Amino acid sequence: MSNPGTYDKLPIIMLMLTVILLGATEFAGRSIGSAFGRARIIALRLATCIAEAFAAAVERYSAAVLYEVLSKLSDEELERRGIARGDLHRHVLSTTIK
Repeated sequence: MSNPGTYDKLPIIMLMLTVILLGATEFAGRSIGSAFGRARIIALRLATCIAEAFAAAVERYSAAVLYEVLSKLSDEELERRGIARGDLHRHVLSTTIK
């Protein structure tokens, strides 16, 4: 034998479940959206760090190339350019590092 009062409450229970599920979906959507926003911010920060590291590496490489080219010049050529051989490293750093 079933309880006749249970079927009378079925529409109310269905309505409550619908409201709960819709509320949970809306909350989950906000959570996913905020998680996506946070992931986007982290990805942008990571991309910025990678770009800065790449720029620094390019800067160091260009300094190394400049030093190598200048170090192969004769003392007379360096003197003509106004660079003493002993100050070659200072000149390269002052030229390339900004």
